Amino acid sequence: MKRKLTILSIFALVMFYAVSTYASFLPQGTLKEEQLTLGYIPILDSSPQTVTQMYGQPSSINERKGLVHYCYGDSLIFSFRGEGNLWLYEITTSDKNGIKTADGIEVGMPVSKLYDVYGAPNETIQHQDITRYCYYWEVTSYAYLAFSVKNGVITKIVLNSNL
Repeated sequence: MKRKLTILSIFALVMFYAVSTYASFLPQGTLKEEQLTLGYIPILDSSPQTVTQMYGQPSSINERKGLVHYCYGDSLIFSFRGEGNLWLYEITTSDKNGIKTADGIEVGMPVSKLYDVYGAPNETIQHQDITRYCYYWEVTSYAYLAFSVKNGVITKIVLNSNL
């Protein structure tokens, strides 16, 4: 009995250390929950009904790779996951279509606006001539805003929640 208790204690310590170590590698987020909104749609707890109540019926609905995409023209896409009860996974806007973050950032603005509003990004990713500026939710990096920037101008905004 004593040996089992010792083994269990060691296992618990190892698991605690592993989780603590893994968590330290995740970027520390800065966004508040109310900032996880794009086009007046919050990424957390939104459904297809939430989107259609705000924007009406999509111009097209596509299903691929386990996602259902509600497309509003070529520049606004709401992507859902789930079986039965779909939940909002991602919102993407890629044109000057009036879609803004909760803080008023939209495609076409200069990258300097990101620093004015959000400060330094939690992570930047460079791919050829596009830089992606990522700002994570303060609770977890699995919810974030990402801004693609080319020639100093925001060309795409993605709000994602992989929770």
